Amino acid sequence: MTDLIQGHINHNDFIRHEGIKRLSKLLNSLVADKIIVAYRLEIDFKLDHKTLDKLKQEDLTVAQYTLDKMRSAIAYYLGEYRAKVNRINDEEIKREKLEKISEYEESYKSALGYQADACLRSEEHTSELQSRQVI
Repeated sequence: MTDLIQGHINHNDFIRHEGIKRLSKLLNSLVADKIIVAYRLEIDFKLDHKTLDKLKQEDLTVAQYTLDKMRSAIAYYLGEYRAKVNRINDEEIKREKLEKISEYEESYKSALGYQADACLRSEEHTSELQSRQVI
């Protein structure tokens, strides 16, 4: 913050840093709860464990392209986890897990705003289309 006051960090860098800090907190929780798993992230989104670690540690050197991919990855894995939870037969456990997913989604939206909201809606739309396909 001192650098900002002294003029060493411009407005956009400050906003980006705040976004990375919020994203880092969310990622740490999603990884701890095994909603995001490093090896799957690498397979599905070509984001390796070193990049994930950088994001979890609030590393400001992470490229915007990487942040964009992570934004999509979070929506994808939350959607995938929601589908898995919806198949649980025990209603109490299902309800608790769905509440936790909703908390994660709100945290995601808080961290990344309209972009997170758009990614979540896009993921819901994709899931709906896939569930309608006849195999």
